[in-house]
Amino acid sequence: MHIPIHWADKIAEELIATGAQIHVIATGITPSGPVHIGNMREVLTADAILRALKDKRAHAKLLYIADDYDPLRRKYPFLPEKFSQYIGKPLVEIPCPENCCQNYAQHFLKPFFESLDRLGIHPEIHLSSEAYRSGKYTKLIKLALTHKDEIKKILEEKTGRKMPEDWAPFNVRCEKCGRLNTTFVKKLENNKVHYFCKACNIEGKVDITKGNGKLPWRIDWPARWVIFGVTCEPMGKDHAVAGGSYDTGKEIVKLFGGQAPYPVPYEWIYFKGKGAMKSSKGIAFTGAQWLQVAPPETLRYLVIRTKPLKHIEFDPQFGLIDIIDQYDRTERIYFGKEISEIREEAEEMKRSYELSQIKEIPRQLILALPYKFASILVQVLLDKQTQLQKTVEILRRTGHLTESPTDVELKKTKERLELAEKWINWYAPEGMKFKLLETLPENIISQLTAEQKQSLKELKQSLQAKDWTPVDLHNEFYRIATEAKIKPQQLFEAAYQVLTGKKFGPRLGWFLLSLDKPWILKRLEEAAS
Repeated sequence: MHIPIHWADKIAEELIATGAQIHVIATGITPSGPVHIGNMREVLTADAILRALKDKRAHAKLLYIADDYDPLRRKYPFLPEKFSQYIGKPLVEIPCPENCCQNYAQHFLKPFFESLDRLGIHPEIHLSSEAYRSGKYTKLIKLALTHKDEIKKILEEKTGRKMPEDWAPFNVRCEKCGRLNTTFVKKLENNKVHYFCKACNIEGKVDITKGNGKLPWRIDWPARWVIFGVTCEPMGKDHAVAGGSYDTGKEIVKLFGGQAPYPVPYEWIYFKGKGAMKSSKGIAFTGAQWLQVAPPETLRYLVIRTKPLKHIEFDPQFGLIDIIDQYDRTERIYFGKEISEIREEAEEMKRSYELSQIKEIPRQLILALPYKFASILVQVLLDKQTQLQKTVEILRRTGHLTESPTDVELKKTKERLELAEKWINWYAPEGMKFKLLETLPENIISQLTAEQKQSLKELKQSLQAKDWTPVDLHNEFYRIATEAKIKPQQLFEAAYQVLTGKKFGPRLGWFLLSLDKPWILKRLEEAAS
């Protein structure tokens, strides 16, 4: 039987086959707005490749290059109107939008870097502003200006677009207004670039060794391959198409005396019902947001389990719960506590689990409180002082625990409860939110049919007879509905109504088993009378 190799291991093997002594995997982004999980697919993909290489004892490192010297391209919807004055200026030289960080770029980089640390990703970080100002780009800027005509020809032939007559492969930062997008290069003289700024209507000259300008993206990218010795780089699918920036970059880099890295194109992460994530359009869910409501391993798993060129659709409601459930199932399969019917699937899942860990792989399975169950418990067990203790009691009653939980299991259970509570407050759909009725109103009882009352009476008898698992209890609902001669949905609606006053709610089996047994029996007796 053919066991498929995980995509990260396949890329690692192909990189090792190149004979490179060190594999330098690069990733980066322009911090013009909140760094969403669509952006983070790049660095998560890169880190998976890094780990796969290290597992094969190859020498490898991960770089993160923050393009903080890029200009602000427009006033984004999340910015106040006053930021219009900064359009064209480098992000690193624009004030922080909330006056909490050194500059605009750091405002968005800080939470992103904090998220990386929690995700177990520790790249060598480089700021493009520092690279330009320290002179790392000087040689490449000179080469670009010297080979201006060849670069222009490459761009025109590959993209099919005619470049302006006054185009130059360098954007000068105007000494007066500080903008990068309003200047035109006139000539290069030693290390001085003479320019004209159309916004200020002035001529001037700047020293290219001091970071007074930057290369346009299509030239900057191949330049950094040479500067940092990049051998592999994940990239959005738009960069990898014919005529895209990788297509032009692999030709331009030859003029710099280098070669293009191994490309790893990846698809977008789509926000369900809204399209591809874009901070500039307000379609975003950041890594920091994810880590407030879900374990870090699950964000790694979201990306690592999926081949890079396959798109991922996500929503913070049921989509988030599904990912956590799938991660938990994969963990059980990894430790042999659950069987996957498809062996090939199981092997890929196990490898995805390994690459999803923040630190070392656990030696044994640690109890994981099902997230859906946790989201119910935090709405039932409102006393924070007794919440963990009562959760453990419920887990014993439902068969999830047979022995006393370890300190590690208690810690993990407590974390799940805290994450689920935030999810309920911020992202949960109405169908998952509820509040128990302290008393049962007469108008609810009067709305129940005789058949519904009979089904609630039988439900009470079933709950009284034994302790159920959620799955077995769910099957019992259908038996009860059949005997009461009603549709299962009518039983569910009746149960939800007498408990919460609504006709819908969370998964009923989990819900009932989270409640105090004497209380639920009394409520069902009252409703069926």
